[in-house]
Amino acid sequence: MPDVDPYDEDAIYKPLKFLPIIYVLMTISCLWAIYMFCHVIPRLQLGVTTNLVEQPIRLHAQIECGLFNYITVMLLFCYAMSILTHPGEIPRDDPKWDYNSTPKGNIELKEKKRTGDRRHCKWCGKYKPDRAHHCRVCRICILKMDHHCPWIYNCVGFYNYKFFFLTDHVLSNGMPVYVLHHGDFCLQGIF
Repeated sequence: MPDVDPYDEDAIYKPLKFLPIIYVLMTISCLWAIYMFCHVIPRLQLGVTTNLVEQPIRLHAQIECGLFNYITVMLLFCYAMSILTHPGEIPRDDPKWDYNSTPKGNIELKEKKRTGDRRHCKWCGKYKPDRAHHCRVCRICILKMDHHCPWIYNCVGFYNYKFFFLTDHVLSNGMPVYVLHHGDFCLQGIF
């Protein structure tokens, strides 16, 4: 039996929070299929007899196929890692961050309250290190929190920032540059 809280009003909406992830995966899949089946595979000339094959076009298509699939696999890997990697939270059993214990020695913090006291989280009941913030969606304090991203259904923090940045970099730079660079062959077939 699943562990469901009968008094949790948001329980019915939790599956809907995965819709952005499904949307991103479907978009990547559709774009991959369109590029591969409408551009690369026809240029591979698979159904053409050996003496009629244009070797430079086939070689170029093989290189495109390898590079495009490599970029797509890297994109999917980084996207999955940004979803599955926990962003990091304040350590549970560390007396430096616990309300009840007094830390030994001074902790050098750059972020403090206006009064000079250490910052604390009223929901988690812990002192917060620099750049840690409480996420209302995840309900924990995240180390080096950047933001809560609905597209990965996770916070972007200390441990998954690299994967999120790489995903963003490949989506915003890698794919468009690759397609624009090789897009002239797509336009030749249209016009």
